[in-house]
Amino acid sequence: MDRKIEEIFVKNFIVKDKRERTLFELSSDKKRDSIIHRIFGLLDDKYKVFCEYKINYEEFLSIIKKYADVKKNCYVIADSADDGQILRLDKAYNNMMFESGDYFIFYQDNIVIAKEEVIFGSPYKKILVKNV
Repeated sequence: MDRKIEEIFVKNFIVKDKRERTLFELSSDKKRDSIIHRIFGLLDDKYKVFCEYKINYEEFLSIIKKYADVKKNCYVIADSADDGQILRLDKAYNNMMFESGDYFIFYQDNIVIAKEEVIFGSPYKKILVKNV
């Protein structure tokens, strides 16, 4: 895990009163899995530019392309083997869409692409953009 990148992610996109605890839990081996499952609800919706659950792969990708270059790298926080990895955005997006679990793509310090896995139905997807 890259603590510096995760600090920027938390500072920029987690609601203010939950930042300290979120950062603490992300840095804890015991609590990391638990906080990953709660991050979606802690995201600051004032930066939300998209939130939907009934959208297919290609439609969601076309919206992402309005804000990000899919050939550039991003940082992943996820309930999967991708957690803490730097991946190309298109690979991270593909993994996010075809794996179960909560998944957060942090792109160039100002964009978050998030998926929250739900028990029934389609997962919620959200895009947050800060200062663009």
